[in-house]
Amino acid sequence: MLALAETEPAAELRRNREALAVAVASSQPAARRWEASLLNNLGCALHAEGRFDEALAEFTRAGDLRAAQGDAAAHRIARWMIGWTLRSMGRLVDALEVQNALEAECAAAGAPDPHVFAELAAIHEALGDAARALAYRSRSA
Repeated sequence: MLALAETEPAAELRRNREALAVAVASSQPAARRWEASLLNNLGCALHAEGRFDEALAEFTRAGDLRAAQGDAAAHRIARWMIGWTLRSMGRLVDALEVQNALEAECAAAGAPDPHVFAELAAIHEALGDAARALAYRSRSA
């Protein structure tokens, strides 16, 4: 949690990496369960620095762990982070594929996600489809 309080990106990255190393090295299951969250935090810090390739790698690792843990909601969040990063990288078609799948899964789970709608709005806006972007933006509020 100390990493989240850091104001310098380099310090935030260092703290996240330190915490991740502790979690990975632990023999305690409760400590190991922090690994996916710490990878997510590391991905967010890298994303904020514009280091999208590295962020994508960390979000992908977090997603793999979330899938293995069997928590569908947490896995959807991890995949949202992947889609968000793909959009930031300009990989709009890949980002759209991720967010469309999430939209369908959330609907099937009876839990529409306004964050998914907001990402879909941003993707469609970047693709030049203003009408579709507006339709999703109205659902993201």
